[in-house]
Amino acid sequence: MIEMIRKVLSVIGLVLLIIGLFGILSDDTEWLGGGYTYYPGNKMILGEDSTCVDIPYAVEKMQFDRKYIIVLQCPRGRITDEEMFHGMKYNYVRGLDADYYWIIDKKENKVYPLLDGVQFGHLRDSLCIPLDFD
Repeated sequence: MIEMIRKVLSVIGLVLLIIGLFGILSDDTEWLGGGYTYYPGNKMILGEDSTCVDIPYAVEKMQFDRKYIIVLQCPRGRITDEEMFHGMKYNYVRGLDADYYWIIDKKENKVYPLLDGVQFGHLRDSLCIPLDFD
């Protein structure tokens, strides 16, 4: 009888372990390289350490390759102007209802934050970035 209970508990433990591993492996994060991770559920891009910048809510569009990450961020009142986010202050000079573009150069560890559409287009062209939002 005790042996049967041990087997049942072992099977239950194994099932719980498999369910737990499935939950970990089905995490919807996307590794972007260069120390950056995209969290679609939170619509944020976070850096692994202090050399990386964090892009707070709401990342609406994002593309990346080996060298660059391009981002369209639409804060839309989700955060406050000049809010501290992970120790960094953001100044949304065009207000929280505007769209902001970001370019991250992963190889050079440079970030071009809070660009408007014209600035983004010019910088993307000057850096010869092949990425675009489809």
